Amino acid sequence: MSSAEAQILDDSTKMKYNPASVIMQTGEDVYYNRHRFTNPYSSLTGIQSYQPLFQNGVYSQDLGNYLTPRGRVIPVTPATIGARYGFNAFDDFAILPDSVRYFDTRSPFTSLDYVQGSKGQQRIYVTHSRNITSRWNMTALIRRMGSRKLLGAVNTTDRQAGDWGFGLTSRYYSKNARYQLLGQVISMSHLHYDQGGIVPDVGDSTNNDIYDYDLSKVGLKGVTTTEKRVTGRIYQQYGIRKDSSIQVFNQLDIVSRSNNFGDPSPRTNAAFYPAIYNDSNSTADKVTYLQGDLKLGVKGMNSFLFYSLYYKARYYKYDLPNSLVSAKEGLNTIAGGELIGKIYKSLYAGVSTEWSASTSEHVIEGSLLHKLIEVRYRQMQYTPTFQEQLYDGNHIRWNNQFNFIDLQQLTAVLKFRYKSISVSPSTKWMRFKNYVYVDQFAHPAQFNNDLDVWSSNLHVAVNKRLWIFENTFQYNFTSDENILRVPETINQTRLLLQGYLFKKATFMQIGVDVFFRSAWVGNRYMPVTQQYYLGNAASPFSQLESYALFDVFLNMQVKTARFFVKMAYVNQGLGSNGYMVTPYYSGMTRTFEFGVNWQFFD
Repeated sequence: MSSAEAQILDDSTKMKYNPASVIMQTGEDVYYNRHRFTNPYSSLTGIQSYQPLFQNGVYSQDLGNYLTPRGRVIPVTPATIGARYGFNAFDDFAILPDSVRYFDTRSPFTSLDYVQGSKGQQRIYVTHSRNITSRWNMTALIRRMGSRKLLGAVNTTDRQAGDWGFGLTSRYYSKNARYQLLGQVISMSHLHYDQGGIVPDVGDSTNNDIYDYDLSKVGLKGVTTTEKRVTGRIYQQYGIRKDSSIQVFNQLDIVSRSNNFGDPSPRTNAAFYPAIYNDSNSTADKVTYLQGDLKLGVKGMNSFLFYSLYYKARYYKYDLPNSLVSAKEGLNTIAGGELIGKIYKSLYAGVSTEWSASTSEHVIEGSLLHKLIEVRYRQMQYTPTFQEQLYDGNHIRWNNQFNFIDLQQLTAVLKFRYKSISVSPSTKWMRFKNYVYVDQFAHPAQFNNDLDVWSSNLHVAVNKRLWIFENTFQYNFTSDENILRVPETINQTRLLLQGYLFKKATFMQIGVDVFFRSAWVGNRYMPVTQQYYLGNAASPFSQLESYALFDVFLNMQVKTARFFVKMAYVNQGLGSNGYMVTPYYSGMTRTFEFGVNWQFFD
């Protein structure tokens, strides 16, 4: 019996139904044979932050409203080599396969999560999990999200975006746990009403109309972007030896995605588009992508070493069915392996590699891991995404023959802790050769020289019985701002007071979140291709001023129910009536928000 399972029983071995009666593992935990289990998240801290743009040191920009397309400001490098789709503006709202947690419950478990904002933001998450037998679990997930327009809204029900997500996951393991099976099927359907940004009054040199919100004029009307995706995964492993020293495994991944851009009257919106190539009466751009990965291998571990060797075949088909351009279809073959060894006590060293015989892409990564320090170095050569190479629509088109992208990446993290104080500085350096970016004309381009990117963070936390302080400071730098622009500094601060009320029947927190972003020449957004691209540095509307947001909140917990109420952007009107997150898109105005998360264990 694991330590997590042991918590479930009291001294009389009577079952207790609480968070300890539900344990979870990721697919990564199972793959690496980690006996590491977690319980459903029950902490009150951070429950009020349900849509952060700055999280875990990663800053994204959006269009100032919930569920609008997001773009990473610091480049995100691919996890593996091989064919890649692109079109990732809505990834933050999808359930990604690697993020799925597989349950093992001793009682039925249900989690209900509801958030509502006064400007029309809404989120509903429902999770229900139960074991069919003692070793077989089934879990169902339902997600519903929505938002209302902030800019140029016709009425109070004028929708900005809507999202539906469904998931079904399962886990089974044999009596001796030598055989394990993990399965998942996830779907997402996302609808976004594109507005093209604010159209300032020609005679207004003060830009005051940028913050008119409902009264703002917008560049597009009646235009929609949709994304549909279905992903499936089956993972199996079997231990040939009881001690896990030799295991065979296989993993099958299926991905089906489609992205659509529609405009029933492109002539009405002609001033926004670069061109109208095919049909001036209607635009119906569509891109579809199908990918299947089959991975077969052998792995194992003992007290000081983990190893794996595998072969992976990837089938892909990238198609533009409403275009005359031929689909791109093919097969990647990839071989890989990994070694992680214990050097001394809690010091580990690792190396992993992948190489594709079909494309000559490769990646090699080395790591040094300790409880006080993590250092990783990565060298990679990979192909651009299909979206960056080929697009043929009614308003934008390209057919690029890009070279491989070469990457060197070094990350380092230090972790210091003394009593209630923790300090963690970290840095990431990336050097790209043949970096692919989206230029000022919203077309992908390749930069043939070296591009260096630095992003460093300093996280400080003090966790006392009656109060908590957290601060994350980030400094960013790029060697060529004509290719990649980033805000130089970002800072996020949280200060809260906490304690029990009503004879410890209620736990309460009251506090403030402060977010600051320095001025920068922001990336613009092209709805036709769902991409952020370089803004015009000469345009005053691309010069995004620095801003600070103050949110005050009250969190409460009663048994397994957690609640929050929050007033976001309480400092609106103090110095400015708004702020810009993306050129021609003003950020969320002051809003009142509340939410509840309630967990049931029987």
